Amino acid sequence: MKKLVLPLITLLAVSAYTVYVMLHAEQSLLQVGPHLMSRATPLRW
Repeated sequence: MKKLVLPLITLLAVSAYTVYVMLHAEQSLLQVGPHLMSRATPLRW
């Protein structure tokens, strides 16, 4: 049981941080995705 506590706390902390950052972002990921895809150009090697 003790082996599960630290990974669980870490997972919860990272999840909470992710939610916090997403809520305070200037632009949502749903807006950024299509914008980036529309600007995509084929790679030239």
